[in-house]
Amino acid sequence: MDFQDVLEKLDFAELVFTKVNLSKSGVNRFRGLSPFTSEKTPSFYIDNQAKTWYCFSSGQGGGVIDYIMKTENLDKMESMSFLKDYLGIYEEEETEESKIKKALNIAHKFFLKEQRLAVSYLEERGISKENAENIASKYELGVLNNKNLYKYLLSAGVEESIIKKTGIFYEDNNSRYLNRMTIPIRNEYGSIISFTGRDLTGSAKSKYMHGITTNIFKKKNVVWNLSKVRNMITEQDRVIVCEGQMDAIAVAELGLPAVAILGSKVSEQQLLTISKLTNNIYMIFDSDRAGEDGLISAFKMLSSMDLDSVFYSVIIPGDKDPDDYIKNNGVDHFIK
Repeated sequence: MDFQDVLEKLDFAELVFTKVNLSKSGVNRFRGLSPFTSEKTPSFYIDNQAKTWYCFSSGQGGGVIDYIMKTENLDKMESMSFLKDYLGIYEEEETEESKIKKALNIAHKFFLKEQRLAVSYLEERGISKENAENIASKYELGVLNNKNLYKYLLSAGVEESIIKKTGIFYEDNNSRYLNRMTIPIRNEYGSIISFTGRDLTGSAKSKYMHGITTNIFKKKNVVWNLSKVRNMITEQDRVIVCEGQMDAIAVAELGLPAVAILGSKVSEQQLLTISKLTNNIYMIFDSDRAGEDGLISAFKMLSSMDLDSVFYSVIIPGDKDPDDYIKNNGVDHFIK
């Protein structure tokens, strides 16, 4: 498949919407706030048919690859790989890695069939229906509420040996994410490499179920949501590091560059990745023993790594986590 065929498969507006809230401005035209500058009046326009964009506030524009290069901080070849991964396009002679990614992408589409349940869950957390729908769409939240996933993957032509290497299933072929809201975990090129499952029953031992280590996924290497807020991090010269994705989403929706490390134990690789973008690292963890221990461990690790960074550790007072604090005390107080 040549690159023009790849471009024809792309819904450019859908790609841009992962970083920019777009509204209609004409036939096949959309506008939104610039992803490159801080502004209150939309000056960023895209033509979905021509697959072009222009940002009046920064004076930049171009095509799809130019957009990916600037928003993802990738070179041209990396941007082309990013786009193919985003679209789920793989070479005819697939490697085991590409087969696993393809299987994960198929599973993701299965989860998204029940996105309405994810919206309902967000509404139960006190989020308005409109905002819940926007968040579910923006962060690609799904739900697995039946045991048909294994059969679905087989019927889609995924080899059984590949299914077992995705990290989605237990030995009995039941999914790790049953009765959970699914949150995709993507690599730096936008390819899904695993999932997190957030319990919806209230009875599971683990509130969050992260994917197990596989050939393509190692939790210690992941900084979740980084691709969405990378430019915001450099623009604001700070990053807010949370434990879980729901906290990161709550903070990011306030206009702050929030990421998640998928737990309370930060790794050297995660700190290295973050410190390349800013020297101001805010760690906001849950107000429990694990959160406190995690902050102390992170501080010691950062101090020993000889990085030119300032480390701000924050224990949320009187509330369990950042999301609760925002709900109970308000946005302005949280930002202060």
